[in-house]
Amino acid sequence: MLDELIRSDSEMTGRTLVGREGLAELIRLAKQRPRSFDCVLIDDTSRLGRYLPDVLKVCDEFKRLGVFVYLRK
Repeated sequence: MLDELIRSDSEMTGRTLVGREGLAELIRLAKQRPRSFDCVLIDDTSRLGRYLPDVLKVCDEFKRLGVFVYLRK
């Protein structure tokens, strides 16, 4: 079941949110009710983003949706 929820943006830079379809889909899934997850695990913070305002925006969106974000590094 967990494999169904893994999303990635293969070969995408963390410098921008543009074209990050894996991330966009994860946010769409977080908006569904009932939600199939309550936590997002991110292995490396640079994979979420390298521009702090973008990272904070994404984290705020997940928080607003009731999803905890765990950043490993």
